[in-house]
Amino acid sequence: MTPEQEHEHGFSFLRKVAIDQHINTRNRWDDIIPVIRKYPNLLGVGLSEGTAIMVTGDRFEVIGRWKVAIHDNTRVYPPWEKP
Repeated sequence: MTPEQEHEHGFSFLRKVAIDQHINTRNRWDDIIPVIRKYPNLLGVGLSEGTAIMVTGDRFEVIGRWKVAIHDNTRVYPPWEKP
């Protein structure tokens, strides 16, 4: 998690969502996990470069050229297993 306090609030575009970017180029696929552990009510969304989500209500569509990683707290993983 970032030490900068202002990054914890972000832009507030989506309720109950924490977003991370550049997850592919910067190898940040798992960087959102500590955030959703600290704030278990949040859904973690990681976006690759060149990729976005279009949100309508409580659904989203992935658009762009790469991937989106979703992390939540609905499943308990053993310490040796990657979510």
